[in-house]
Amino acid sequence: MSSPEQLIAGSVELLTLPEVYFQAKSVLEDPDAGLDHFANVIAYDPGLSARFLKLANSPVFGFVSRIETVSRAVAVMGMQQAYDIVLATAVARTFGGISTKIIDLQAFWRRSVYCAIVSRLLADRCDVLDSERLFVEGLLRDLGHLLLYLKKPGKVRQAVQKSQESGLPLSMVEREILGFDYAELGAALLGHWGLPPSLQVAVRYHPTPSAAPEFLLETSILHIAALVTDAAESQETPDLSALPIEASAWKVTGLAPEDVDAACREVSGQLAEVLNAFFPRGRAQSAPTKVASPGGGMAAAG
Repeated sequence: MSSPEQLIAGSVELLTLPEVYFQAKSVLEDPDAGLDHFANVIAYDPGLSARFLKLANSPVFGFVSRIETVSRAVAVMGMQQAYDIVLATAVARTFGGISTKIIDLQAFWRRSVYCAIVSRLLADRCDVLDSERLFVEGLLRDLGHLLLYLKKPGKVRQAVQKSQESGLPLSMVEREILGFDYAELGAALLGHWGLPPSLQVAVRYHPTPSAAPEFLLETSILHIAALVTDAAESQETPDLSALPIEASAWKVTGLAPEDVDAACREVSGQLAEVLNAFFPRGRAQSAPTKVASPGGGMAAAG
């Protein structure tokens, strides 16, 4: 039985982010670097620049006037927010072209972007200052499953089948069969990339936010967004009363069901444009085939 770290160590080539991401991270961490240095790193990569500007001009960020250049985007956003977008686009570019018959990538990324948008909208309602971080967390929260489908497809099928037959959460069954679940694997992957502890904790504990040792607000927001996202695969308007949202998540966030309902209604107006920013040639934009929601196929998130 392998550990998350062993699985990641055996998948290094698959899990390598583009060099431009690490250059951007280095500039962000350099106290002597300015906004122009950061903008130049992004502008040097034409593909990343195009996706960066599309996402910056998407409804997610809601800037009043259109942003035409990378330097202007970085100046308006600030380096941290711009870095969050670079991270999101780098991950989508790295994993977006994986070829596999195990999982429907269109459905996977559609669901991931849906979760990202809901997370950002809920973060705004909770007055989270760096709400872009929640967008990134929503986008990355299911990466552990993607790696499992690619490396342990037989074990995933076994876990899904047992979860469906027993009614137990898939993450619980994964821990029984694999010794860890998709959330733990995803958090280990983020640690491998050197991402901030807040992202690692939120991804690791979003199935059970009350167990998180810190960053309770972010983790609770992601918990709610993830459950809503999975329910939205089969229901246009998810029935919140039927979702296993922890009572502590409502308390920590201060959100009410009507806040979540409102966020879900907003997503439909943003989803296509944000998907187009990540996948400009139209990948991941068709209606999703059912891929593992907890009640049904191969890619359930929790």
